[in-house]
Amino acid sequence: MGRLPLGHYRLMWRSPGAVPGAGGGAAGYTYTYTYTYTYTGTGTGANGGHGGKGMVIVTWTAPGGTALAASLSSAATTDPLGNAVPVGFQGSIVAVEPASSPSVPEGWHTAAVPVSSPVWTGFVRYNKLAEQNMVCVDFQLANTGYTAGGNIVVLTLPSAYWPATQHVLPFWMTATATAWPDTMRVTVSTAGVVATSALPTSCTGIGGVLIFPLD
Repeated sequence: MGRLPLGHYRLMWRSPGAVPGAGGGAAGYTYTYTYTYTYTGTGTGANGGHGGKGMVIVTWTAPGGTALAASLSSAATTDPLGNAVPVGFQGSIVAVEPASSPSVPEGWHTAAVPVSSPVWTGFVRYNKLAEQNMVCVDFQLANTGYTAGGNIVVLTLPSAYWPATQHVLPFWMTATATAWPDTMRVTVSTAGVVATSALPTSCTGIGGVLIFPLD
């Protein structure tokens, strides 16, 4: 196989789709690879030869927008479309939903609100954070007639979301009482039970964004 002469090379192909024309639909996208083959040497001779000095640049621009969805680079740079590219990985990481088969992307899961008398209203949801192997629990609950005090189980997580160790976390509360119990907290147990403790009988609302590691 002989060496390619210096110059520009362009490879084009069309993705599957009917060719426009009589009875045909719209064609698919056309993708273009552009190769630039250059040689830099010294003197008047042809230095280098096979495997010598040279450079090949391959560029690809997908149809549509010019903004990056993600990048992976060993050096900070700017791509031909003006996008800044940092060292390492840039972009969103979506977890695979634990225990899903076939696999599906992780997202927010809505849980039932606690049952008590009178009933709490609001929302409870949770999500796995792939980058840090953590779980986020987001809840906001209100109750205009709560008089029981003590503990409320906010939710019990599925086993794939249970932490390896117990975590004690802060949260917010609204109440008609002026005193804030020193022992009031939210505990996430190794069995996935997310529960408050030491709520006053005058509590009218609780909530928080709880983030804790699984390992």
